[in-house]
Amino acid sequence: MARPKKVNLSLDVKEKEFGEDSLAEKLSLLFETRLSADLDPYTLVEVSEGTGGSISPTYLMNLRDGKFSNPSMSKVKALSKFFSVPITYFYDEDGAQKLKEETKKEFEKALDALSNEDIRNQIASNTSPRAQSVMINIVKNKGRA
Repeated sequence: MARPKKVNLSLDVKEKEFGEDSLAEKLSLLFETRLSADLDPYTLVEVSEGTGGSISPTYLMNLRDGKFSNPSMSKVKALSKFFSVPITYFYDEDGAQKLKEETKKEFEKALDALSNEDIRNQIASNTSPRAQSVMINIVKNKGRA
């Protein structure tokens, strides 16, 4: 079955003013760094479907927008399972920071796979978190094709 047409309903966390490590920031970071099999960010519809429909796309958008900030435990569990993060990620004060550090470490490992030091340095200094995630996934899946 073909993937549904993507509708860009994502928010740029940098343009929003959320509290430190707010639920909205944490969720947006997951959308930015956890990518689908084809290395695209998940759409709200895909996440909704991936949680068995327990969370509607509209509800997800409101969570990312910061309009809702206290989802039920069942919704948090569904998000945790979908994005493969521990449930504590959503409750830990430093959850987003820890994920950023984890992604940075994985990215550095992926960069080490490149043989040219000049290219590694250029990529490291000019790469967004999404692009870092793409590279991490490419390196991890290199031998699976």
